[in-house]
Amino acid sequence: MPNNDKEEEIKNSTTQKNADSEKAHNISYAQKMRDRIAEVEYIKKGKEEEKTKTPLSGTFRQKSVVKKATDSRSLAKKALPYSKSKGVGFASHLDNLKRYKIKRELKIQNYRKFQKYFNRFEIKYQISLKERDKIISTISPFMKLDPFVQNYFDYEVRSLYFDSNFRHALLEKKDGVGIRRKLRIRYYPDYNRDNRDFAFIEIKKKINENVAKSRVYVELEKVLYILDNNHPEAKDFYKNASTQDKNTLKEIWFLYKRYNLKPACIVSYKRQPFLSKVEKTFRLTFDTNVMVRNYNFDLHFGGGSKLIVPRGITIMEVKFNNIIPNWAIKIIQNNDCVQYKISKFAAGLEKTKVLALV
Repeated sequence: MPNNDKEEEIKNSTTQKNADSEKAHNISYAQKMRDRIAEVEYIKKGKEEEKTKTPLSGTFRQKSVVKKATDSRSLAKKALPYSKSKGVGFASHLDNLKRYKIKRELKIQNYRKFQKYFNRFEIKYQISLKERDKIISTISPFMKLDPFVQNYFDYEVRSLYFDSNFRHALLEKKDGVGIRRKLRIRYYPDYNRDNRDFAFIEIKKKINENVAKSRVYVELEKVLYILDNNHPEAKDFYKNASTQDKNTLKEIWFLYKRYNLKPACIVSYKRQPFLSKVEKTFRLTFDTNVMVRNYNFDLHFGGGSKLIVPRGITIMEVKFNNIIPNWAIKIIQNNDCVQYKISKFAAGLEKTKVLALV
């Protein structure tokens, strides 16, 4: 009997513990559900408040983005308007896409523009007259004489270079400045039109090893007048010029006024030019009798006072866009041509020993 009472007591105790545990579990589960419902209601309430709230910060941010886009030269002139149907965030996203596309397109255009105007290379070599004759005979299957000199074997080139009193163009060359420009007047005395002499006012631009030239074709007698943008001849010439020539003239006038340019020296030489029969942009020139003078800047007057390159020596220039043809590389290598970095303008000024006019 006592054993039965003890078993009954243990059984009742176990049942009570199970009931208490189940009750506690139910209470905990109910509490969790209440907490979850409260959390959902709180989030829902927050979203409803966010919908009715005026998006001042977003509008301010949109205006600032539009202002930046308007002020920047590389971005669009007008940003996309505020989108009422899809909100500020969507409009900002479209703005960003629009600006990114425009910026990327401008980068591509600038790179193409750079390639178009600065994809020219010039490599110079110093060779003897015998080596010149040998190379000319070797290139005959691939190249022909420039049509401008078919009646002759060469033509004369005279270039009047300009520089400031402090010789900024010369110093830029000697210091190896990566981006530099030179102003010159190039005259070919062997050629005229309607019994009148013509010349080119040129800006030679160099970005590292890339070369580009922009120039205008004018009567030699009017060259000095056209350099002065306030002269009536310059105004008339600009009025009738093409868009490209107008842009070149603006750059010429800017350099001429900015550095107070003056005639520095005249470099003259005889040139034999050859053109490739296949690659139209590939040229080979041979310059001999390279002379300089720093007086009498009349281009009608030929000759010079000092030789820049010794007699019997030729400057061979290889001019090309992007790449040199394989046959030309082999000819240069077979003749052991040594690259010769020389600027006729800089070497000429150093020969005359007039390095500054101050």
